Amino acid sequence: MWKRWLNLPAVWRQRLRRFALASLAVAGLASVAWWLVDQRLAAEARRQADAGLSFAVADVRRDWTEVILPTAISGEAAAADRAREVAAARIDRAVSAAGGGQTAALRETVSAALAGVRELDTPPTDEGALWAEWLIRRLTGGLSTLSLEDRVALLIEADDTLAVLASRTRRRETEPSPVEPIAPPLTPEPETPLATTAEPQHATASPAPAPQRQTPPAPPEPLKPEPLKIVATPRARAAAPQPQSLPREPEVWSPDWRHVEPTEPLTEETPPLPRTLADQADRELLAAYVRLADALSAEQETASASGPTRAPSSEPELRSETEVRLEAIGTELSSRGFRAVDRRHLDALLSPHAARRVALAERLLTAQTGDTARLLLVLAEDTSPEVRAAAISALGSSASRPLVRAAWELASQDQDPRVGRLAEPLRQRLR
Repeated sequence: MWKRWLNLPAVWRQRLRRFALASLAVAGLASVAWWLVDQRLAAEARRQADAGLSFAVADVRRDWTEVILPTAISGEAAAADRAREVAAARIDRAVSAAGGGQTAALRETVSAALAGVRELDTPPTDEGALWAEWLIRRLTGGLSTLSLEDRVALLIEADDTLAVLASRTRRRETEPSPVEPIAPPLTPEPETPLATTAEPQHATASPAPAPQRQTPPAPPEPLKPEPLKIVATPRARAAAPQPQSLPREPEVWSPDWRHVEPTEPLTEETPPLPRTLADQADRELLAAYVRLADALSAEQETASASGPTRAPSSEPELRSETEVRLEAIGTELSSRGFRAVDRRHLDALLSPHAARRVALAERLLTAQTGDTARLLLVLAEDTSPEVRAAAISALGSSASRPLVRAAWELASQDQDPRVGRLAEPLRQRLR
């Protein structure tokens, strides 16, 4: 070759040198231009992600984990939800492509995602940490198409990532909170009685004579009693009025005026009790129980803040309508098998975010307190297919054969393919 080059005329050698130099210059300019465009796209992707506008640019880049994962784990609520959806879709595409033979893309995606979680610059939020744990389990659960060597390497990397995440999270790693009983205690603690209302005084007072100067207004019509409604003044009332501000008896007494609707509705913030609790789903009853428990706690704080305003009496106190509803719902939940549920589990169960409910199903795998099986059965009927799949997988990994059979029946009847594909492994386990 060198001989041919030396045998070329000088003019041709000079032309070839110029062409080579020009090609190098063009290639260098193209490389610089491509680098500038890439940096511009990376900056635009980060700007859109930080503003929570869109993740479309970051989704098509190879360094998507550096842009999407920090927002999904440490970002604000709205932007974090969109980032989690994009990241989950990216993982699902990689797992589906691996089923068609593209295992290299799955290996690269899993390794990049785990590295992105480990290299976070900002501490994760509470919900972001739960989602990151779910993401790691989702990544390790889709490695069945890889070779044994790759699976072992990625599983070791996933364990390291979980350790790093546990050390960086801002959530306090404490023991499980004390279990709160669903049914109210049989012997409630005595509470400080409230001020004496004006109603007993009117019952024993003699009718006042009608004045000669004016005619009293006609009393309003009595209201029809509602189911489970208590006419007595509940403890949910605000601070008791002082004696000088007590309502005065009408000048012409009639037995109907005492049944006038009070100026404040009974437990205004609590919803009415359904006619039949047996027709309500477990999730609805649990949500109602949490609302009523919070309302009763607020009522008791209001009553304790007002202080005692009358002497103790030997007569039994009438319970408020909130307590009656709470006891009825607690009895119904106890009859369905609920004995004790962790309040943190209830908050996660009733969360509007599907990622938090999926994380709850993952946590219930190792939970040793509370009605774990009952909560997993509730999650298995969730509206989100991801939540149903996680709950059914948790039920299927149980050592109880009835729970495994229940998981198989739920997976067999589910119309979503992401949940229905769990039926065959569960059927094989039942054999």
